[in-house]
Amino acid sequence: MSNNYWDKVLDKRLTRRRAIAATGATAAAAAFLAACGGGDDKEDTGTTDGAKPTDAGKPTVGGNLIWQGYGDPGGGLELIKIANAGVNQMASLTHDPLLQFAYGTPKYPGIGFEVLPTLATALPEISPDKLSFTFKLHPNAKFSDGKALTSEDVKWTFDTLAFAPESAWKTQTAFNWIEKTTAPDATTFVVKANKINADAIQSLALKNQAGILHRQHQESPAAEKMFLGSGPYTFVEYNAPLITKYKRNPNYWAADTAGYFETIDRLGTSDQEKKVADIIAKQTHLTYWFDTEVRERIKSQRKDLQIWQYPGPDARQIYIRNDVAPFNDKRVRQALSMSYDRQLAITNIHGSESKADQQLGRSGTAWEFRGPEQLPHKEQYQLNVAEAKKLMAAANVTLPLKTICPTWNNTVVGQKYVDEIVLITTQMRNHGIADFTLQEETFGQFAPRFTGVYDTVQWGPNVTTALPDLGIAIYSKYFSPPEGVKAPTLNLTYVNKPLISDLVTKQLQEFDRKARIAIFRQLEDALDDEMTHTSGVTFTLAYLGDPKLKNAQMPRDAYNGSSAFLRFWWMGA
Repeated sequence: MSNNYWDKVLDKRLTRRRAIAATGATAAAAAFLAACGGGDDKEDTGTTDGAKPTDAGKPTVGGNLIWQGYGDPGGGLELIKIANAGVNQMASLTHDPLLQFAYGTPKYPGIGFEVLPTLATALPEISPDKLSFTFKLHPNAKFSDGKALTSEDVKWTFDTLAFAPESAWKTQTAFNWIEKTTAPDATTFVVKANKINADAIQSLALKNQAGILHRQHQESPAAEKMFLGSGPYTFVEYNAPLITKYKRNPNYWAADTAGYFETIDRLGTSDQEKKVADIIAKQTHLTYWFDTEVRERIKSQRKDLQIWQYPGPDARQIYIRNDVAPFNDKRVRQALSMSYDRQLAITNIHGSESKADQQLGRSGTAWEFRGPEQLPHKEQYQLNVAEAKKLMAAANVTLPLKTICPTWNNTVVGQKYVDEIVLITTQMRNHGIADFTLQEETFGQFAPRFTGVYDTVQWGPNVTTALPDLGIAIYSKYFSPPEGVKAPTLNLTYVNKPLISDLVTKQLQEFDRKARIAIFRQLEDALDDEMTHTSGVTFTLAYLGDPKLKNAQMPRDAYNGSSAFLRFWWMGA
């Protein structure tokens, strides 16, 4: 094992200062890694005072990993027509990406932006104008059915996801900055950008997509029933919603780095109490995240568990159509923000480790994002019924303001997600300010909401500032041309303000860290003034793992998207 490619890569952390020496990429790659904060000392390992990961020792092959996901993603096994990160998480075991994020083992931070090559032999070579990215592929890569994987497969994957009419991904941040792709030869793949993107390398790591697709398989009826990729595991069966089964790929093209578990079962139950009971009873090896209350319940009965804990990346938001009356008046949006007490969610739902949040999200600590108490209009994040009614009257709104609010139901990430919006809307109703009718939906039903398909308001997740490709995510979320945006769009609030559009454009093109943070500060102030969407509270999330899991670390972002890092784990005694 000591002489294989992955050992050499994983034994030498790719910090932004060492990336060039390790990969041979141009000097531009260092600027890209620095611009995204890769290798920052503030990154968190995610280990708590629970059982600590020990020296991993020598990898062993065998055993069955029982992995509890967040639930069943719904939507079948579709990888192109539905933008479903949950399905792609399932497929990340069977599909290889060009690049993957350097987290998931104890030697890397649990919150990190650095990437490592997978199908690519190195990080891309970047043109001087920062608009072209050239990859060299491993010449021996192949799909699990034996078909050689070439640059044409990579090109077809990116072109299909980025440009095909049927693709639900074409507006997503991993692809909406791509102008075109080329495949000059079988092992060379080139991406040409339509704009400078300081987080391009992170976007190309395809966190929320499985990886490189097998064209013939995807164009056949079999794609609805099974996964087929080039990854270290092969698909066995999917019995929705309860379980997806995998087995080790005996013909993996990089034989020395094939997954170590002989089989993997990903559980899709959405019953929170069953998840808790299963890890306590040693029926599962790896959990989805739990909040502080459930974490303590489990710890009291399983003191042997490994625990990886992080400040939560998701303070849920009420997203508001800024282009629809009366919500196009910022006084209405400001009034909604002052119509509920966030402390009630801290006290009654999420616990003392929670904090009130702002629109961008205070969890973006690598970029020094602030809490609402530090913003110019901090009073807008406090309950003030009298002022809220004054603002509504000034905007000529008849109270209570009535509308429908779509939201995830409890099958997605649990009941507390629903409880928080119920608590908020109950306060609004009791204060006579707004009367929202909640429309609870499954993950699959809600999926179009992520591309701006809703009428007035929606209650949804906000992980923007925790994303590795934060810059393009912020740009997509707030940029608008003068004429405005139309669905499908990632500008979920349909905000159309020249100052905000200018700031999100500038930060995307800024490679100096301090200068970029300064732009983010201006953006925070502008969003604070407009109150484009209203915020909830952050919380602490914790993943728990059986002590038998070796070389293991659940990263913060393991809640969804690629879990390719599982290939580096194994089962100990």
